[in-house]
Amino acid sequence: MTDIKNKFFSNLDKIFNEIREKYQNIRCDTVNVGISGGADSFCLVILLREYAIKHGIKIKAYTVDHNLREESSFEAEYVHKILTKEYGIEHEILIWHHENSNLKTGHIERAARKARYDMLIDCALKNSVNLIFVAHNQDDLIETYILRRLKKSHIDGLASISAIRELFNDIFIVRPMLNISKKEIKNFLIEKNISWFEDQSNYDDRFLRAKIRKFIAKRESHENPYDSWKFRAAILKRIAFATKIRVQKENIFKNFLNLHVRIDYNFGYAKLKIATLVMLQDLKYYFLQRLIWFLGGAEYPPAYDTIFSILSCKKTANVGKMVIKFQKDDIIIFREQKNLPSVLVKNYVNYDNRFFIQTSLQKIFVEPINDFWLKYLFDNNYIRNFKNSFLLKGYFVILDSNKNFISCPAINAIDEEWKNKNFASLIKVKFSRKLVDFFCL
Repeated sequence: MTDIKNKFFSNLDKIFNEIREKYQNIRCDTVNVGISGGADSFCLVILLREYAIKHGIKIKAYTVDHNLREESSFEAEYVHKILTKEYGIEHEILIWHHENSNLKTGHIERAARKARYDMLIDCALKNSVNLIFVAHNQDDLIETYILRRLKKSHIDGLASISAIRELFNDIFIVRPMLNISKKEIKNFLIEKNISWFEDQSNYDDRFLRAKIRKFIAKRESHENPYDSWKFRAAILKRIAFATKIRVQKENIFKNFLNLHVRIDYNFGYAKLKIATLVMLQDLKYYFLQRLIWFLGGAEYPPAYDTIFSILSCKKTANVGKMVIKFQKDDIIIFREQKNLPSVLVKNYVNYDNRFFIQTSLQKIFVEPINDFWLKYLFDNNYIRNFKNSFLLKGYFVILDSNKNFISCPAINAIDEEWKNKNFASLIKVKFSRKLVDFFCL
């Protein structure tokens, strides 16, 4: 076995042991893997295939053609040919349909990433697969560290990437190559005589990450191998230190949350005593930041300065999609009313990145509760005795294909006709945010 293969197999043993120990309902016998055609993902698929054969695991690979470059469809077809003909791996090409002219340069990477993950999640859900493997590696860790240092990130943002992360509804991203360098990856493929594609956007100076990539390459281009190693080792040491601090704080957060915070998962809101939060001393800022992020489902946690200001002023504030309300001795955190989407659901949706809604009906609509729906719920005796009306303004109703009322799940309000149709078997709703242990390789 080569060093990279030993390392990769050892990583997967640790990952699967962690999943089987902590997430018993997660399938490990069938996995999906994303492959772009670059060196990282080719290496991932080939090594994963070897591991899968040894352990009786079925794999299926997916390539997302983002349709942003003229050569992307050719590359996707090449990947399909190599995987199916030479390696016997089931493979499917997914095409992102979009209007290229509507994508601004600064948002292309983010939009493409979201589309890629949305399609991979969709395939996983349709095939009852829980694990999606991706090829993030050690060089990605270093790039992210430098990127966040430039953006003056707090120490939590300088930590490693978790090797296991839940996206939602028991769909996990798995990253088994975080301690494997790009150099090791390319050497492995060269040894196997496998060609790969270089995405030219990786070197496009319009993107900050591309500039960082060039900076790293320059720093590691010393004739003396020790100097190159020293640069990488120094950054990895800092990442390890930041990760150790973050894991410690995450453990404190989870323990404190379980002991001292009342969370209503029907609405996705929380209530805690101010005096209890103060017990955490300086960690109270971190705790409130993570709690807001956990409940709100925003892409990134709110800034520390914002949290510091909120706790200093002790006045109602809106941050991270949530309202932080000081009420006598308590802090209440609930969804703000603005920017709630109206969506058509034909199978499932992770509504507001907070609620997983799945239906076996041909289609339903999900709409935020406005004044009309508040009046409807009141007039139909659903909320006559409901005291926390502020929670409803950050919630939703479910409507049928003609936009007639079906349900407001959090208060168990169901139209009589739909009760007789066995509503619970037709539409399932649950809070999709979960606390998952940070797992490092």
